[in-house]
Amino acid sequence: ADFISRTLGAEVLDKIVDPFISTVYTGDPQRMSFKSVFPAIKRIADDAGQPGGLLRSFITSRIAAKKAKQDVAPSSLPAPPRGASASLKGGLVKLASAAVEYLGDAARSGWAVTSLTRADDGCYTARITSAGGERTVTAKTVVVAAPSGPASSILAPLAPAAQRLSEVTSPPVFAVTLSYPSSALDPARPCSAGGELEGFGVLVPRSESLNSLGFQFISSMFPDRRPAGEEVLLSYFGGAQNPGAAEMAEEEVVRLVHADAKQMLLTPDAPEPKVLSVRKWDKAIPQYNVGHSQLMEEVRGALPEGL
Repeated sequence: ADFISRTLGAEVLDKIVDPFISTVYTGDPQRMSFKSVFPAIKRIADDAGQPGGLLRSFITSRIAAKKAKQDVAPSSLPAPPRGASASLKGGLVKLASAAVEYLGDAARSGWAVTSLTRADDGCYTARITSAGGERTVTAKTVVVAAPSGPASSILAPLAPAAQRLSEVTSPPVFAVTLSYPSSALDPARPCSAGGELEGFGVLVPRSESLNSLGFQFISSMFPDRRPAGEEVLLSYFGGAQNPGAAEMAEEEVVRLVHADAKQMLLTPDAPEPKVLSVRKWDKAIPQYNVGHSQLMEEVRGALPEGL
């Protein structure tokens, strides 16, 4: 927040950076680390002491990025239209399903690691509980891909510095998917074109005093998921700037999201929505707050070889 306010002004922080941070990271720009959240811009800012300042550094970096992209071998995958959203037909769950199908009997689910130890020869032994009982797995290399809390518990016996991973917070977030008849859209809104939603969505600055962090226009992003004659909205609710959301009931969250949708996108007489889903993550997106990069460097530096 300090860097943005100092270089680009308080209005840019309030109207552009805050809604981006509060929606994409469900975070608070006053707490988050500029280096961890925007590493590329941080590198540009570090070079901005040269003649031409921040603008010159930005232009130079864009030229270098374009050249690097030209040097990459062409992919056999189709390139999505510039600025378009891309996903998998049937949702991202298809990625996990394909991995399980490819691995076959080697894929394991429902296994919980209770401890990890390292022998004098450098091999690791993971003690695991599963539906089939307790078992152990031994390996020379271990990859830990887990949220910060469980990772801290697993790694701390091998590297006490890993206890600091428990300092990484993940605020609760609701994902609320609602459907409205297309006739409920307010034609005066710029995101309503020809009676249908158009674009990716909207981000909501916290200064607007709305409850929702933002809306994604699912029916515009992924038309194949849109019921005929309806518009589908996905709203995020909660985050670091709304810790009280953790105690709210789903019905109250839906009521507040609907009120925001009416204020921003719908006609005053818009009907109650169809509630397609309400998902709550008690620990959603990890917060890259000030000091995060130093914390991760400390933990990684303390891990033994092969981990």
